[in-house]
Amino acid sequence: MKTMFSIIITAYNHGKFIEQVKKSLDSQIFRNFEIIVIDNFSTDGSAESWNTFSLKDIKTTIFLNKQNVGICKAFNQGAKMATGKYLIDLAPDDEFREDKLQKNFELLEKTNSELLFSDCELIDTQGKTIGLHSKLYPFDYQGKGNYFTSTLEKHCIASTSMVCSKKLFNALGGYDEQLSYEDFDFISRATHMSAIVYDKQVLVKKHMANNSLSTQFKKRNSHIHYSTLKVCKKLLYLCRTELEKKALKKRIIHERNGQIKLLNLALVIHYQQLIYKI
Repeated sequence: MKTMFSIIITAYNHGKFIEQVKKSLDSQIFRNFEIIVIDNFSTDGSAESWNTFSLKDIKTTIFLNKQNVGICKAFNQGAKMATGKYLIDLAPDDEFREDKLQKNFELLEKTNSELLFSDCELIDTQGKTIGLHSKLYPFDYQGKGNYFTSTLEKHCIASTSMVCSKKLFNALGGYDEQLSYEDFDFISRATHMSAIVYDKQVLVKKHMANNSLSTQFKKRNSHIHYSTLKVCKKLLYLCRTELEKKALKKRIIHERNGQIKLLNLALVIHYQQLIYKI
């Protein structure tokens, strides 16, 4: 029987989360999945622990990089090894509800979809619930369809809940390895190419770690800001309708204002130049 889900874990110094992610995956009701772990040259000794990571009756592949190649390239490595119909990008510090894969499978097959998202619960560093992603970033879902303009305009989709068919992933060329992070670019390109289906159920717990990638957006000199600019430039060439251009302009203004607060004047100028091109 064909493998349905390939769950790809890209890890870097995530040793303290290994048992948590193991428990989360072992709790899954739906068992037709494989696990692929790409350790990105961890320095906390966790590579050895990942090397012995396994679940009963679940195919597990471990690959230890000899250098840190970045999140995007590491995931692409895992995607090439994947045999599943659908790919899932699981951060080691996030958790799945026990029926996540079951619910995902049922909805994907019922709607014949290539791309799926669900709601998720946001957890702070003290283990307390901050709120639901859908409350902080409302998503006006009206059924399976084109949500490219919605994803251009705002961060309305919880990337940690994303399920993408391997067919669509390959058609998009995977994650852009020139970027420091993947979700803004990939979700935008994916929704441009494919309709999406959304499950309003809370199927994932997203942990907001102190040293997570998202915290880099608050740092003035973070390289992540330049990746965001690159994505905005790429999206300019994908926008065709006036509605899409309007949505992108709103997003660029938001990014520009963020750089004004951080006093990144060079980036402010780049964003302003993009606004003039729309």
